[in-house]
Amino acid sequence: MPKRIQPLTAKGLDAVRPREGEVVELGDGLLPGLRVRISVGGRFWSLNIRNTSGERRRFDVGANLTLAEARRRAETLKQEIKRGSDPTGDRREARQRSKNAKAGIGTFGSVIEAYFDRGDGRALRTKDKQVALVRHVFDKHLDRAAIDIAVQDLQLAADEHQSASSAGRAIGYLKPLARWAAKRGLMRKGFQELEKPAEQNAQDGGNTVLDCETLARVLPALHDGHHGPAARMMLWTATRLDEVCSATWDEFDLNTGIWTIAAGRRKDTRSRTRKKQVPTLPHVIPLPRQATLMLKVMRDRANGCHSACNIDPLSRGIGVQN
Repeated sequence: MPKRIQPLTAKGLDAVRPREGEVVELGDGLLPGLRVRISVGGRFWSLNIRNTSGERRRFDVGANLTLAEARRRAETLKQEIKRGSDPTGDRREARQRSKNAKAGIGTFGSVIEAYFDRGDGRALRTKDKQVALVRHVFDKHLDRAAIDIAVQDLQLAADEHQSASSAGRAIGYLKPLARWAAKRGLMRKGFQELEKPAEQNAQDGGNTVLDCETLARVLPALHDGHHGPAARMMLWTATRLDEVCSATWDEFDLNTGIWTIAAGRRKDTRSRTRKKQVPTLPHVIPLPRQATLMLKVMRDRANGCHSACNIDPLSRGIGVQN
């Protein structure tokens, strides 16, 4: 008949005083399989039981725990093992993922790169813009192991971003990326539940409408610098920032006051059906007198600089003056 193991007691554990280099191992008679190894370095608890496949294994319970806490953790661990999980293996894999992330392997940033370089995002016309915005909004998670990132982590990052519209666009770009990554075991599932942050309206203290009086104060301040001409063009023509800042001189006919934005540079907001049936057309914009005059002055400056430094100021955007 096997010898009965007596239950451990807190007083009995405190009485164990191993010498340097000595390890004392004790079993608990109250919770079968629970063992403690006591050395000068502390107490190390483990649970030695069979898993669902019948294999006897030693599972880590924790270090320097009280007897009561070790029993509680061991009981919880025992129930998890009965359900088929492997907590020790999961922790080992998590440590390995963290180590890999520090080496740049399996990080959220590397998943973004893989999606746009080799995945479904490689053929997107706006992939460079999407990469930049996703990395900008979720920058604090780029170095984390992608598989460890939860939906709430990215939702909070989007909610806390200073621009709700930018965060909303980043979430729109992220969802197909996360779906692609989940199918390959690179990220968890569930990122389709991400919500775009609510944008403030004027009554809530958000962006206000520029009335005539406000414009009269704003426009005089937009004469000089790199950004002034671009801002004036957007106000005069109601065009988008990218359309203005990517404009080139050959798009302008300053004699007739016409700006023609090529079809490839326009944001295509048509329905999917119309995109398939009707080709997109160039966008022709009649320029106001003020815009034509400003562009003529910029062109004259450019021609004066072009012969000396061979720089076209519009090749890097209308807002760049040299």
